[in-house]
Formats: sequence, C-alpha cells, structure tokens
Amino acid sequence: IAVPAPGLEAKVAWKIEEKLPDVASPLATGKRLFLATSGGIITCRDAASGKLLWEHEYNDGFYASPILAGDRVYALDREGNMHVFKDSDTYQPLGESPLGEAASATPAVLENRVYIRGDKSIFCVQDKTQAAAP
Repeated sequence: IAVPAPGLEAKVAWKIEEKLPDVASPLATGKRLFLATSGGIITCRDAASGKLLWEHEYNDGFYASPILAGDRVYALDREGNMHVFKDSDTYQPLGESPLGEAASATPAVLENRVYIRGDKSIFCVQDKTQAAAP
C-alpha cells in the first residue's frame, strides 16, 4: 500500500475487473503491464492508463508469472511450453520452446541464464554465444 506524502492524497489511477490472473503475478515493464491467466490468455495493458494494447490466447494456462529479460517477455505455460514475445505495444511472438514436461513455477534469470523448474527436472538455458570458455 502506497502512503502519500504529507499534504497529498492517493487516488486510484485505473481499475480492471476482467481477464485477471488468478495464480500468476502481473509483470510490469515500465510502460506496459502483462497479465497471464490460468485460462491461457495473456493481455498487455498500458501501465499508466490501463488501456488494453493487445490480447493473445494460448492452448494452455499459466501458473508461472511472466518474466522480462532484455526486451523479451518469457511466459511458461502449464504444459511446459515457453512462449517468448517482445515487450511491445503490439503482439510480436519471437518463438516457443517445449520443455518436454509440465511446469508451474516462475522461471528465474541470473546474468545470461534462465533457470526453469519443471515437474520432474530443473533446466538451465544459456545463449551459446554467451557461454563461458571451458
């Protein structure tokens, strides 16, 4: 809860009541807010106004929260498919990668690696061009 400075009054900037996540946390990237539902819908909203910028429906739902790395949003669905799209005012898919097992945990990013916990395994994904020399 934000506490306003003395002499200032807090107010609600905007409010939505539809297509809200019931498990995953929202992702705020500065200008945009991404919401992933357990029903498989991801919405992108303008963070300042709440205006819907785009919406995309996937085949499976999301329990893991979307994450940001650079200008890319990573959203891991419950079937274990990682969906990657641009942090943009328009839907710009960049790719999709299956883990080969179900997943519900939010991935973690450290330096140039993404750590993903599946239902049976832990995965570490690293860009080959960023890998350290042996």
